[in-house]
Amino acid sequence: MASEFAARLWEQSTEEDRVQHIRVRPPDPPLTGPPDPGSDLHECWLDVGILLMADSGDKARAVGARLCNGALASNPDTVGWALQPLF
Repeated sequence: MASEFAARLWEQSTEEDRVQHIRVRPPDPPLTGPPDPGSDLHECWLDVGILLMADSGDKARAVGARLCNGALASNPDTVGWALQPLF
């Protein structure tokens, strides 16, 4: 899953995004949880790191969020997944 998601992130990026490196991996140990009571939703975490050149932290976070949201929406397996920024 991690390498496939990294490839989708690269597909979403443009030359103007100035992406230098992308790393995706499940955290150690993988964080998955049972569905919430009364729900069929599961929690599953991936660690995503995107190194890019930007004029500001806000711009870098915006580009990263756009790439992640686009990658999530680009495949039926992850449609409906949500992005949770760490900062």
